[in-house]
Amino acid sequence: MPKVSIIIPVYNVENYLHECLDSVINQTFKDVEIICINDGSTDNSPEILAEYAKKDTRIVIINQENKGLSIARNVGLEYAKGEYVYFLDSDDILHSRCLEVAYYFAITNNAELVDIRYENEKLKDFLDATFDISKIKYKVADNPLTLGIQYEKFKVLLFVWTKLYKRSILKNLSFIPNIQFEDYPFVMAVLARKPRTVVVRQKLYFYRSRKNSLSAQIYPKQITDYHTGINYLYETLKNSKSDLKFFKYKLLPIILKHQLKRCKKGDRMMFVEFAKQL
Repeated sequence: MPKVSIIIPVYNVENYLHECLDSVINQTFKDVEIICINDGSTDNSPEILAEYAKKDTRIVIINQENKGLSIARNVGLEYAKGEYVYFLDSDDILHSRCLEVAYYFAITNNAELVDIRYENEKLKDFLDATFDISKIKYKVADNPLTLGIQYEKFKVLLFVWTKLYKRSILKNLSFIPNIQFEDYPFVMAVLARKPRTVVVRQKLYFYRSRKNSLSAQIYPKQITDYHTGINYLYETLKNSKSDLKFFKYKLLPIILKHQLKRCKKGDRMMFVEFAKQL
């Protein structure tokens, strides 16, 4: 059994996939399985995956028709055998010591969840960064929801790709199919299980902002997708008064502000959908 399963959904990312896979196979932490789900790519992504699989036996390729990011991640979860799981987007990059650091803090703190920082601007500085693992600042909590209140930007805890998860805490959880912004309902459902959590103050993930990415586009269905996630979380948290209170007064305002920002970038129909939700 590998110590970490890395799940990488792949869809038409031929311009970025080499960098992504290089960052994975060159990790200082070697005990991994690399699960690549080719989600019906129509560019050269399948050929690139096959090229890397030939030179690294840790890479497993799963081919499927295009079903979307959520289902691709769910397929990866079903296949994963590792003690821990890491989700990586196929246009992003890991620091060479990302998994080494995350696994170190998981083991030394008996943690079920490790949250790291990310960079989205200075790629060269990010890749060249050196550090002493013993000097990295971090916080530990048995209730990550309480820990989140201490941070000005609690939303950073809601990115699925900045976390190392113990696979056992993901049992019976899955991403909501066919919606955008599927990260926050999934992560919140994990946090509601009260995993022992370490928040590490070190940038180990590079997030690539792309103008043509799906999340950069603006259309009304995104508002209904947000609402789907909100309803899912209400059903998940409604039996715990404290968790539901946290969701209503700490998280929901953040989600609504995000939607309002998208509405301002779109047309009138965005506001129509937002009004229905409210």
